[in-house]
Amino acid sequence: MAANSQTGRWVVMIAVVGSALLVGSVVATVMQNSKKRPVGEFAGEWAPGDPQYDVVVNAVGQRAAVVAGTVNGKEVSVRCDTCHAGMETNKWLASADGLQTFHVGLKFDHGKGALTCMACHNSEDYETLRKADGMVVRFSDSMQLCAQCHGRQYRDYMGGTHGGMTGYWDLQRGGRKRNHCIDCHDPHAPAFPQMMPMPPPMIRAGTQPVGGGSHH
Repeated sequence: MAANSQTGRWVVMIAVVGSALLVGSVVATVMQNSKKRPVGEFAGEWAPGDPQYDVVVNAVGQRAAVVAGTVNGKEVSVRCDTCHAGMETNKWLASADGLQTFHVGLKFDHGKGALTCMACHNSEDYETLRKADGMVVRFSDSMQLCAQCHGRQYRDYMGGTHGGMTGYWDLQRGGRKRNHCIDCHDPHAPAFPQMMPMPPPMIRAGTQPVGGGSHH
């Protein structure tokens, strides 16, 4: 009986020592491998679901300029201040009708007659734009100006349901390129003419895409 008890204690001791050696070996292996891998994998810098690529919005002009004509078949632009810096501002102008020196033929149909040129342009600095609260906005940030009145469209744009894009919905697989407001809308006459919508994508109509489909 005593011999059996002694044997049992030895078995338990051997099992404990063996387990300790196994755990120590695993810990040593993990520590050794961690030295060979980027720190980010163990420091929590990346987690499943985090975007790995950027969303890029098409850039607009950094300078305020307008096409003045062509030279040798190439368009030539001049900065707005080239003319406006030496002119008195007509803050109530709401149409290009009657203009004879510049902006002749410009179509202005924005706000159903409630807006003037100065609703968006900054009369104190024609190189910039101006929000309703007086905040000065650079031309490169003109989407801020659109968003102050077109909040619903801007919300849908930020959610991905307004405005065109190319690339990936899943930013872990690739980047995405998006249109700017003025890629589709003329700032002076932004409304689209009525048109017939295109048929829905075939997959939406219940037809399987060729080759099984690869949706991203």
